[in-house]
Amino acid sequence: MPEFFSAVHATGSIPFTAYNWASWDTDMRWRLDFSNTTCYSGSGATAYNLKTTTETFPITGGPSFNTSGNAKYLNFDGVNDGMYHNVLNSYNLSNAYYWVWGFWVRVATAPGNTIMTLSGIDDDGSVDLIKFQIRVNSLGNSYGLAICLNSTVPTVTPTTLTPNQWTFVCFEQNFLDAVFRTFINGSVVHTFTPSTTVNVVSEYYTVGRAIVTG
Repeated sequence: MPEFFSAVHATGSIPFTAYNWASWDTDMRWRLDFSNTTCYSGSGATAYNLKTTTETFPITGGPSFNTSGNAKYLNFDGVNDGMYHNVLNSYNLSNAYYWVWGFWVRVATAPGNTIMTLSGIDDDGSVDLIKFQIRVNSLGNSYGLAICLNSTVPTVTPTTLTPNQWTFVCFEQNFLDAVFRTFINGSVVHTFTPSTTVNVVSEYYTVGRAIVTG
């Protein structure tokens, strides 16, 4: 398990404690931290990739920006608010050694059957994608994490989130054993082995529901 999972778990009661990401992974593709003014000035429709600051994440839909307290974040409406990386990327995960996605999320209460996209790599509606979603059940009382791999239909919904509570969510796949693991606040909550190799061709990383044309 990467070191930062343990660090996040140990400081779970203080979710915005800084962590030196560069100390563990020099192969990071992108990182966004809205408490860092290098990433986001506090206004406007552009965020900057802290891994490579010449790369941007245009912000779509006009989400509001929270500036109170220690936590600085965008309030996505769950409909069309989102961000997309301005650099196209491709994945052939059979050739990858290791990959990981992690982010803080605080989901608001939502009606039954609501689908809210957290993040992924997808921009044109095609099925060469990786997508992580929150799917609310028909009764509106369960918020399941949904994982879509080369399909708009979830491969698996491994666990549930508590609305109005900050949670650190992480997904990783170690290609030494091909197992896909879901972490909540630093602890493994679900594992599965995908039945197919995931391939993504020339897509944008997205956060929220970014509506763009690839």
